[in-house]
Amino acid sequence: MSDERNIYVIPEPAIDVNEVRSSLRLLQRYNNLLTPNKILTKAGKTIIELIPKDVKDSAEQLFRTVTEADIYKKTLSVISDSFKQIERYASGKTLSEEFIISAVNSVIPQNTVTDLKEFCLARGYNISSLVFDFKRKNLFYAMANGAGTGAFGLAGLPANLALTLFLYYRAVQSVAMIYGYNVKTDNVEMVIAGEVLIAALNPLTENSGGINGALNEFLALKPLFLTDKGDVSPEALKKLCEIKSMAKESLNQDAYKSTSGGFEYTVYKKVFEKLGEKFSKKILKKGIPLASTVIGAVTDSLEMNTVIEYADIFYNKRFLAEKKDNLKALST
Repeated sequence: MSDERNIYVIPEPAIDVNEVRSSLRLLQRYNNLLTPNKILTKAGKTIIELIPKDVKDSAEQLFRTVTEADIYKKTLSVISDSFKQIERYASGKTLSEEFIISAVNSVIPQNTVTDLKEFCLARGYNISSLVFDFKRKNLFYAMANGAGTGAFGLAGLPANLALTLFLYYRAVQSVAMIYGYNVKTDNVEMVIAGEVLIAALNPLTENSGGINGALNEFLALKPLFLTDKGDVSPEALKKLCEIKSMAKESLNQDAYKSTSGGFEYTVYKKVFEKLGEKFSKKILKKGIPLASTVIGAVTDSLEMNTVIEYADIFYNKRFLAEKKDNLKALST
């Protein structure tokens, strides 16, 4: 009986010095996310100041009749009634597994990978460079989507919120796949991706408990490696086990058992329900006449940047923490 196992060129050392150093930069990048976005604050303030007073007064009068709860309910309706259209629109802006495998092969010249589980053969910083290229492309989509639906003012907000959130979720999924995590057929990974999105949009929740809190606690850990040889901190591995265990346990919740429309739809809807009226309140400013197009474009692009940045930090750090074990599994 022939041995049909693939023969790999295993990287030596498994974790190199540059990956150890990159883990320290990941912590700095995470801390940067905890700082309020001065660009968005300044841009929004400038745009509002340019709006004539009579327009702002009429807008304020209109907003009194529209609450965050109204936007929330209408968005839930859009999600329930139009998910297939949302999914169809987003499909053209989502990286395919074939494309991702091809891209990863470009940074692993000594191996040819055909499966996501083989991505551990790459260096973490090379994978991150692929995410950077992906980020630039998605910022354009987010800006176009924000400007397009922002042009409809209040009427376009529910559709904007539903579509924007799904594009964010697909962006997180793409980052996860670039690092070798199967978010297409593994329900646990799909739940983790949803929680990553929630944590990205609510970065100041380290003590919130649950998966969200565990994600932020994992990212705040220092150092990831105890030595330059890539010995991983036991605390980091323990926190990752907690995240995966909680995600697996959540599959037993009633919210995740109802899979009519597919499991991705179930997680996406759950993500919106968790973000709730808080996200609806934030998006109301995109309904101000005249400014809505610009504010929509600026808000969506900057938030997409935050979402992809958070996802890259988490999956990069996770990739590095699990790399030795994944390489070992690959070679046995």
